[in-house]
Amino acid sequence: MVKYDNDSPVDQPNNDKVFISDFLYTSFASFSFFSSFYLLLPVIPLYVVKLGGSPSDVGIALGIFPIASILARPFVGVYADTQGRKLYMIVGAFIFLLSALLYSATVTLMVLFLLRLLHGFGMASFTTSSSAYIADIIPRRRRGEAMSYFASANNLALVVGPYIALTLAGTDNGFSLVFFIAAVLSGMCIMLVLPIKDTPLAAKHNQRFFDKTLYRRDVVFPSMVIGVGALAYAAIIAFLPIHAQSIGIGNPGVFFTTYGLSVIGSRVAASKLIDKYPRPKVIIFSAVPMMSSVAMLAFTQSMLQLILVAVLFGIGLAFLMPAAQAYLVDRVKKEERAKALGVFFSFLELGIGGGAIILGIVAEYFGYQSAFVVAAVIGAGGIGFFQYGLRRNW
Repeated sequence: MVKYDNDSPVDQPNNDKVFISDFLYTSFASFSFFSSFYLLLPVIPLYVVKLGGSPSDVGIALGIFPIASILARPFVGVYADTQGRKLYMIVGAFIFLLSALLYSATVTLMVLFLLRLLHGFGMASFTTSSSAYIADIIPRRRRGEAMSYFASANNLALVVGPYIALTLAGTDNGFSLVFFIAAVLSGMCIMLVLPIKDTPLAAKHNQRFFDKTLYRRDVVFPSMVIGVGALAYAAIIAFLPIHAQSIGIGNPGVFFTTYGLSVIGSRVAASKLIDKYPRPKVIIFSAVPMMSSVAMLAFTQSMLQLILVAVLFGIGLAFLMPAAQAYLVDRVKKEERAKALGVFFSFLELGIGGGAIILGIVAEYFGYQSAFVVAAVIGAGGIGFFQYGLRRNW
């Protein structure tokens, strides 16, 4: 396996900084972008019901978003490599702004579903290009640390976004207010991206939508790891609220707040250890608390236990996401980064969407506890496969 360590002028000994201006601008832009996303995430199901939708309509509205993002990522990756990361960060934020404004004017479910498709394209555009941009401007020896800090913007938005959105949604004209604030945050994201300096473009020759980058082992292998982790996450976001209410242990929102804070707190350690130790060892280490916590959910009977599960899951995810992302970037050339990261995030979304469907069938026939156990078992099997691939030098 070849590692591409010297493919950018920033990877030089005299340029070893993380907190440069372009990194800070992009991180704050990411916080604004994901604040818009997390404002809308818990409100969309309520809005579907307001429009007269059924529970299955809620599922469609939530499922269309990652499907659209998956379909868009290969194309975004090619364009971001050849036309500029900055451009497609702006495109993604503008789509978020437009979608938020149009939600307010939506009166039918079919229009809402179409807007969810558009919204998913925005997610693909911003996250693929911004992750590639961070990889471009930070030297490899501090890349894991930088990606850990960068991901914290997403987690901080998770801590504050859903709570504010659900509080506002219960007021008069609450939905319109939430949509307007989400649009403003997307506009702030655009303003924060404008000052950054774009990185050099890749050559346009041999840049195709569906080339070997999309199925090479050195791209697919680390992407599968995050897909398995996403399946465990799908079990939590899909079934935890219902399970918590069914056993009467209080407001499940406490879990998400604790989980978000746990991820942010763990980033401090993760940002150093990811670059200090081999990436594969960090990935395997992160799987232990993640899969253990998902299995523990099947036997959770109190709020204290739920908080413990949230802390363990947050610790695992704090290490897994940036370590797997850095591991992938280490293995590809600079001109392939956006495409490779498009594959990476597609596996992430496939794990969430596909996991929710598969585990939903398990939950329907065998109960929510069984769904949590199955998610943990599949996750453990995925890490075992990862270890096997390492021995085979994949």
